[in-house]
Amino acid sequence: MAAGIKVVTVAGEPVSIGRALGRAAAEYVSAATLGLGYLSAAFSDKRALHDYISGTRVVYTDGVGEIRKTVFAVLGVIGMILPLVALSLLIATKGGTLDKFKTLTVKSGEGATKGNLGSLRSSMAIYYGDAEGQYPATLDALVGPKYIPAIPKTKIDAHMETNVVTLYGAEVCTGKTEYGTQIDASKIKDTGGWGYVADPKAPCWGMVFVDCSHKDTKGKLWPEY
Repeated sequence: MAAGIKVVTVAGEPVSIGRALGRAAAEYVSAATLGLGYLSAAFSDKRALHDYISGTRVVYTDGVGEIRKTVFAVLGVIGMILPLVALSLLIATKGGTLDKFKTLTVKSGEGATKGNLGSLRSSMAIYYGDAEGQYPATLDALVGPKYIPAIPKTKIDAHMETNVVTLYGAEVCTGKTEYGTQIDASKIKDTGGWGYVADPKAPCWGMVFVDCSHKDTKGKLWPEY
């Protein structure tokens, strides 16, 4: 009524209650196509998809001027665009939420990996004291009620979760003695599990590290921890 239009049958007759209800239901079909069902009304017969379904058409009432037609045509276009804009914003917002969730998940896995690394090294220190200055031949020797219940898993974004242990010799030692800088990241095998220097002759004998050549979210190489 505000736009000066009315819905009639294709023959120009008044629309029955049943046909009106059917047309209202058919509008969901036009809307389900992201508004594309309304585009056909821009052509000569002025019938949208739901008009074709219900056998109706839209006509102007007498006395509707061009200004009124133009104003409501513009409002109609805006009404079609706004849902698309809202949908785009919703998708963009959800995408950002997913990215944030992934980042939190990665950081959580990194924290767990660093905690597990600390547990392995603590168990190694206790073993070293019990063995009077000797490190175990493999990390499996730490598994037990006194040290650790099982070899924990690494949780790194660049690799699948694993508790595989790769044994190394002196080739991965940098020669430095300060804590945390004894492993040469360019010499490891990048398995994503644990690395263990098992050679008693190696300068970094007994060193346990994350066998990953990638950086964590803080920009630090894993073997540097």
